Amino acid sequence: LVLNTKITNLKSYNQGVRLSSENGMKIDAKTVITSIPLTALSNIEIDTQKIEADRLTAINNIGYSKVNLIYFKILRPFWEYDELPLTYWTDTSIGRIFTVPGSDGNPAYIKTWTTGSNTAFLDKMSSSQATAYVLKQLILLRPSLKNAIKPALSWSWQNQTTAGGTYVAWQPGEIKQFANIVAKPLPPLFFAGEYTAKTDRGMEGAMESGERAAAEVINYLG
Repeated sequence: LVLNTKITNLKSYNQGVRLSSENGMKIDAKTVITSIPLTALSNIEIDTQKIEADRLTAINNIGYSKVNLIYFKILRPFWEYDELPLTYWTDTSIGRIFTVPGSDGNPAYIKTWTTGSNTAFLDKMSSSQATAYVLKQLILLRPSLKNAIKPALSWSWQNQTTAGGTYVAWQPGEIKQFANIVAKPLPPLFFAGEYTAKTDRGMEGAMESGERAAAEVINYLG
């Protein structure tokens, strides 16, 4: 089990697949299942004569949904002061606000969920600047939050080079053109990940795709 290793090259040939990392490590295998998001896969050199032009177009061009998350630790039960809901949608640029339970089931964190074009403003800031901005907006929306929460974590999915977003955001015409080709096996190379799923998105789609890809490998290996 090799963790925290950035793959830069994926070479597929009749006998198997060779993975090369940025630190010079090489791993050989009879088969490989990649579940790397398309946006991250576009940063990896795929060396195989079998790959189709449409699949390369999909890898290099399909976009992903954008989400910026900021967590704040709850210091006191602010909801007892204003009797407003724990989770709500807003008509502001910071989007949705969720209250996240801790291990004891009680509210432990507030999580802001900023999506789409509204993420561009936060993504240009440093983590501390974005957190300070969102905290100010939260207090304007709900004054009872003043001195009731403190910053804990900020996370931009689209700023992560290993992700590039949350899950695939199909544009008009792309499903017809690419949905089948991105999941098609190129033995000994196989493809999983939520973008190859048929019935769901997110984690559920990822699980569906993993079962399918595992079955494809079993069939290939006989």
